Amino acid sequence: MGGCRLGRGDKFAVPYGFCAESALSIELVRRTTGIEINWLDWFTGFAPVGIVLLLAVPLLTYWFYPPEINEARSIGVGGA
Repeated sequence: MGGCRLGRGDKFAVPYGFCAESALSIELVRRTTGIEINWLDWFTGFAPVGIVLLLAVPLLTYWFYPPEINEARSIGVGGA
């Protein structure tokens, strides 16, 4: 886990992939509108979408790519 400066210079532990996009977006909003977005605002703005995606992606993956093996009949005595 890496650190990323968001909001007013506070340091939060977030994965590396989120740092550049979040920091650039927050800076763009701050410069164009003058609105400061802190980490909690950013999180609460994305939480509804994130929760839906957290639930939908595994279900859609299971639907589009169902398991090829549904039951295991040839497991020996020591396999279970």
